[in-house]
Amino acid sequence: MEKFKELIQSANRAIKTADHLTYMTYPLVNDTRLLITIVENIHSAVINSMDALLHYDYYFKRISQMPMDFRSRLDIFKGYTINKYNLSRENVVLIQDIENIVSHRSKSPMEFIRKGELVLCTNDYKMKSINFIKVKGYTNQAKDFVRKVSSILT
Repeated sequence: MEKFKELIQSANRAIKTADHLTYMTYPLVNDTRLLITIVENIHSAVINSMDALLHYDYYFKRISQMPMDFRSRLDIFKGYTINKYNLSRENVVLIQDIENIVSHRSKSPMEFIRKGELVLCTNDYKMKSINFIKVKGYTNQAKDFVRKVSSILT
């Protein structure tokens, strides 16, 4: 099986998990720490979708190389792929936001809950907060993005 098919299947699984956690599990348990799990699933879904489109173009020789680092792949995605497939710039913003949250969390030695928000704090006291409304919006945007990419690849 081609790499882009495997990636889009993985993205679909991750977005289904994020959707279930957002709309079924979180309202039942109401645990703010669950938000980071949802964001990680959204991250997996959008990155795999972006990579699936890039691998699809690489497979059909529309792009000459498939870079290994995230920034180079995002640059190719922004410069070529979104124009070719009529994707909106909001998808790029979504990918960047989710990537920033995940990278911020990996750098943060401390995270805590305040007023229903998960706050990530780095060593130099830069804080980023995540709440359910933001995560819900990210989930809806990611579902649309994964759905568009799936329709392009089939």
